[in-house]
Amino acid sequence: MSECIFCKIVSGKQDASVIYEDDRVLSFLDHRLIRIGHTLVISKTHYETILDIPDNELTYLIQITKKLARQIKTTLNAKGLQVSNNNYPAAKQMVPHIHFHIIPITEDVPLKVKFERIKISNNELEKIANKILKIEIYLNKASIFRICFPR
Repeated sequence: MSECIFCKIVSGKQDASVIYEDDRVLSFLDHRLIRIGHTLVISKTHYETILDIPDNELTYLIQITKKLARQIKTTLNAKGLQVSNNNYPAAKQMVPHIHFHIIPITEDVPLKVKFERIKISNNELEKIANKILKIEIYLNKASIFRICFPR
């Protein structure tokens, strides 16, 4: 995609502070840091969301994300890490290209992410769980497995 800023970084048409690169993944510092060391990890191939990327590519991307998270935590002596992925504008995905954020927590100041919790009855929770449980995952062509949660 010619308009995608991350694709421009991959192609070398846009500068970035690259910290890792291989044939499938690129990682660089976010130019709008939340914390020192805030890093983005992207697929070099353009996929907009986690639902678009093939499973094998997602697996590799998260493996590299984990390795980089460990390195960032150690190098920056972080007390914790936030690793996140936003999908679609409603979830505040700012760049429509699959990416993970690694945000090292190096100060005693908590990360300012606040979600408003909603109150819901156990009956409503059960309805939602049953609706989700109707999703069938095809792990191979011969078998169909249903997601199950213990009670």
